[in-house]
Amino acid sequence: MSIHALLYPRRVAVVGSVSPGKLGAVLTERILDKGFKNICCVNPKAMGWGRAKGYASIADCPGPVDMVVIASPAATVAATLREAGQGGVKAAAIISSGFSEAGRAELEAEILAVAKEYGIRYIGPNCAGLVNTAWGLEATLEASPAKGRVSLISQSGAIGGAFMEASRSRGLGVGKFLSFGNGSDLNQNELLKY
Repeated sequence: MSIHALLYPRRVAVVGSVSPGKLGAVLTERILDKGFKNICCVNPKAMGWGRAKGYASIADCPGPVDMVVIASPAATVAATLREAGQGGVKAAAIISSGFSEAGRAELEAEILAVAKEYGIRYIGPNCAGLVNTAWGLEATLEASPAKGRVSLISQSGAIGGAFMEASRSRGLGVGKFLSFGNGSDLNQNELLKY
Protein backbone atom coordinates (compact mmCIF):
# COMPACT_ATOMS: atom_id res chain seq x y z
CA MET A 1 0.00 0.00 0.00
CA SER A 2 1.36 3.39 -0.98
CA ILE A 3 0.43 5.15 2.27
CA HIS A 4 2.43 2.48 4.07
CA ALA A 5 5.41 3.25 1.79
CA LEU A 6 5.04 6.91 2.75
CA LEU A 7 5.31 6.19 6.47
CA TYR A 8 7.55 3.08 6.45
CA PRO A 9 9.92 3.50 3.49
CA ARG A 10 12.97 1.27 3.16
CA ARG A 11 14.87 3.99 1.28
CA VAL A 12 14.14 7.70 0.82
CA ALA A 13 15.40 10.01 -1.91
CA VAL A 14 15.41 13.74 -1.14
CA VAL A 15 15.11 15.61 -4.44
CA GLY A 16 16.32 19.21 -4.44
CA SER A 17 19.34 21.36 -3.81
CA VAL A 18 21.44 20.43 -0.78
CA SER A 19 23.47 23.64 -0.81
CA PRO A 20 23.67 25.05 2.74
CA GLY A 21 20.37 26.60 3.79
CA LYS A 22 18.35 25.04 0.97
CA LEU A 23 15.26 22.93 1.76
CA GLY A 24 16.88 19.73 0.49
CA ALA A 25 19.78 20.17 2.89
CA VAL A 26 17.53 20.93 5.87
CA LEU A 27 15.26 17.95 5.16
CA THR A 28 18.20 15.59 4.66
CA GLU A 29 19.79 16.76 7.91
CA ARG A 30 16.51 16.23 9.80
CA ILE A 31 16.10 12.72 8.40
CA LEU A 32 19.70 11.81 9.23
CA ASP A 33 19.48 13.29 12.75
CA LYS A 34 16.74 10.82 13.70
CA GLY A 35 18.87 7.87 12.61
CA PHE A 36 17.25 6.98 9.30
CA LYS A 37 20.13 5.55 7.28
CA ASN A 38 18.81 4.62 3.84
CA ILE A 39 18.71 8.04 2.25
CA CYS A 40 20.13 9.51 -0.93
CA CYS A 41 20.21 13.06 -2.25
CA VAL A 42 19.14 13.69 -5.85
CA ASN A 43 20.02 16.92 -7.64
CA PRO A 44 21.61 17.98 -10.94
CA LYS A 45 25.06 18.37 -9.31
CA ALA A 46 24.85 14.91 -7.61
CA MET A 47 25.75 16.60 -4.31
CA GLY A 48 25.35 14.71 -1.07
CA TRP A 49 24.82 15.98 2.46
CA GLY A 50 26.46 14.52 5.53
CA ARG A 51 26.33 10.71 5.35
CA ALA A 52 23.83 10.84 2.48
CA LYS A 53 25.49 10.39 -0.89
CA GLY A 54 24.43 12.44 -3.89
CA TYR A 55 23.20 11.21 -7.25
CA ALA A 56 22.10 12.91 -10.45
CA SER A 57 18.91 10.83 -10.75
CA ILE A 58 16.62 8.66 -8.67
CA ALA A 59 17.58 5.70 -10.85
CA ASP A 60 21.20 6.07 -9.69
CA CYS A 61 20.32 5.62 -6.00
CA PRO A 62 21.41 2.19 -4.72
CA GLY A 63 18.60 -0.22 -3.90
CA PRO A 64 14.89 0.38 -4.33
CA VAL A 65 13.55 3.81 -3.36
CA ASP A 66 10.10 3.62 -1.76
CA MET A 67 9.49 7.31 -1.15
CA VAL A 68 10.71 10.63 -2.53
CA VAL A 69 10.70 13.90 -0.63
CA ILE A 70 10.53 16.62 -3.27
CA ALA A 71 11.85 20.09 -2.48
CA SER A 72 12.63 21.33 -5.97
CA PRO A 73 11.02 24.16 -8.00
CA ALA A 74 7.35 23.61 -8.91
CA ALA A 75 8.10 23.40 -12.63
CA THR A 76 10.34 20.34 -12.05
CA VAL A 77 7.99 18.28 -9.87
CA ALA A 78 6.05 16.50 -12.65
CA ALA A 79 9.28 15.32 -14.29
CA THR A 80 10.59 14.17 -10.90
CA LEU A 81 7.40 12.17 -10.26
CA ARG A 82 7.65 10.62 -13.72
CA GLU A 83 11.24 9.53 -13.07
CA ALA A 84 10.23 8.21 -9.66
CA GLY A 85 7.34 6.26 -11.14
CA GLN A 86 9.56 4.74 -13.81
CA GLY A 87 11.83 3.55 -10.98
CA GLY A 88 8.99 1.92 -9.05
CA VAL A 89 8.61 4.59 -6.34
CA LYS A 90 5.11 4.44 -4.84
CA ALA A 91 4.99 7.40 -2.42
CA ALA A 92 6.00 11.05 -2.29
CA ALA A 93 5.96 14.02 0.04
CA ILE A 94 5.89 17.13 -2.14
CA ILE A 95 7.19 20.01 -0.03
CA SER A 96 7.53 22.28 -3.09
CA SER A 97 5.16 25.23 -3.33
CA GLY A 98 3.99 27.30 -6.28
CA PHE A 99 0.91 25.33 -7.34
CA SER A 100 -2.81 26.09 -6.92
CA GLU A 101 -2.08 28.16 -3.80
CA ALA A 102 -0.08 30.47 -6.09
CA GLY A 103 -2.63 30.51 -8.94
CA ARG A 104 -0.91 27.72 -10.92
CA ALA A 105 -3.58 25.02 -10.79
CA GLU A 106 -2.40 23.57 -14.11
CA LEU A 107 0.90 22.49 -12.53
CA GLU A 108 -1.00 20.76 -9.73
CA ALA A 109 -3.26 18.98 -12.23
CA GLU A 110 -0.17 17.83 -14.12
CA ILE A 111 1.50 16.25 -11.07
CA LEU A 112 -1.74 14.50 -10.13
CA ALA A 113 -2.02 13.04 -13.65
CA VAL A 114 1.58 11.79 -13.58
CA ALA A 115 1.13 10.29 -10.10
CA LYS A 116 -2.02 8.44 -11.20
CA GLU A 117 -0.25 7.14 -14.31
CA TYR A 118 2.45 5.52 -12.15
CA GLY A 119 0.41 4.61 -9.07
CA ILE A 120 2.23 7.08 -6.80
CA ARG A 121 0.35 8.40 -3.76
CA TYR A 122 1.52 11.70 -2.31
CA ILE A 123 0.98 14.36 0.30
CA GLY A 124 1.19 17.93 -0.91
CA PRO A 125 2.16 19.86 -2.80
CA ASN A 126 2.90 22.80 -0.55
CA CYS A 127 3.00 20.62 2.54
CA ALA A 128 5.22 20.41 5.62
CA GLY A 129 6.07 16.74 5.19
CA LEU A 130 5.72 13.90 7.65
CA VAL A 131 7.06 12.22 10.76
CA ASN A 132 7.00 8.62 11.96
CA THR A 133 8.92 8.57 15.24
CA ALA A 134 8.72 4.77 15.56
CA TRP A 135 10.49 4.44 12.19
CA GLY A 136 13.06 7.18 12.87
CA LEU A 137 11.71 9.21 9.97
CA GLU A 138 11.42 12.98 10.30
CA ALA A 139 10.92 14.48 6.85
CA THR A 140 9.54 17.84 7.90
CA LEU A 141 10.61 21.42 8.44
CA GLU A 142 8.37 21.73 11.50
CA ALA A 143 9.19 21.19 15.20
CA SER A 144 10.85 17.93 16.17
CA PRO A 145 8.42 15.90 18.32
CA ALA A 146 9.17 13.52 21.15
CA LYS A 147 8.40 9.85 20.48
CA GLY A 148 4.88 8.81 21.42
CA ARG A 149 1.57 7.36 20.29
CA VAL A 150 -0.59 10.35 19.38
CA SER A 151 -0.81 11.03 15.64
CA LEU A 152 -1.81 14.18 13.81
CA ILE A 153 -3.05 14.89 10.31
CA SER A 154 -3.08 18.56 9.36
CA GLN A 155 -3.60 20.52 6.16
CA SER A 156 -1.50 23.29 7.65
CA GLY A 157 2.14 22.67 8.41
CA ALA A 158 2.20 25.65 10.79
CA ILE A 159 -0.67 24.23 12.88
CA GLY A 160 1.02 20.81 12.92
CA GLY A 161 4.30 22.36 13.93
CA ALA A 162 2.66 24.36 16.73
CA PHE A 163 0.98 21.18 18.00
CA MET A 164 4.26 19.25 18.00
CA GLU A 165 6.06 22.09 19.78
CA ALA A 166 3.31 22.34 22.41
CA SER A 167 3.14 18.57 22.84
CA ARG A 168 6.88 18.35 23.50
CA SER A 169 6.73 21.08 26.14
CA ARG A 170 3.87 19.21 27.86
CA GLY A 171 5.52 15.79 27.77
CA LEU A 172 3.21 14.36 25.10
CA GLY A 173 4.86 12.26 22.41
CA VAL A 174 3.89 12.03 18.74
CA GLY A 175 3.76 8.81 16.75
CA LYS A 176 2.98 10.15 13.29
CA PHE A 177 2.46 13.56 11.74
CA LEU A 178 1.30 14.16 8.18
CA SER A 179 0.78 17.55 6.58
CA PHE A 180 -1.16 17.20 3.34
CA GLY A 181 -0.90 20.82 2.15
CA ASN A 182 -2.99 21.39 -0.99
CA GLY A 183 -4.28 17.82 -0.73
CA SER A 184 -4.58 17.21 -4.45
CA ASP A 185 -4.04 13.46 -3.87
CA LEU A 186 -4.00 12.22 -0.27
CA ASN A 187 -6.03 14.27 2.19
CA GLN A 188 -7.58 13.85 5.63
CA ASN A 189 -10.19 11.34 4.44
CA GLU A 190 -7.80 8.64 3.20
CA LEU A 191 -5.16 9.37 5.81
CA LEU A 192 -7.68 9.00 8.66
CA LYS A 193 -8.89 5.68 7.22
CA TYR A 194 -5.32 4.43 7.06
